[in-house]
Amino acid sequence: MWIPFSMGPVGSPIAKIGVQITDSPYVVTNMHIMTRVGNRVLEVLGDSGEFVPCLHSIGKPLLSCQDDAGQWPWRPD
Repeated sequence: MWIPFSMGPVGSPIAKIGVQITDSPYVVTNMHIMTRVGNRVLEVLGDSGEFVPCLHSIGKPLLSCQDDAGQWPWRPD
């Protein structure tokens, strides 16, 4: 999943725009709580706007038949 977000009011000269790539629905939910997310951010970003690239991973690939319940936080065996 990728999430365009703005840290601060969308369009503000002091707001920072970022694009986060994540494999965690938990992170997506929290990004919606903590930042401004959505099409307005993409409109401000445009085709050549400046943004902070972000990557978040839970760090443990799951097979398609595996459920991620009980997998967070991941600890190495």
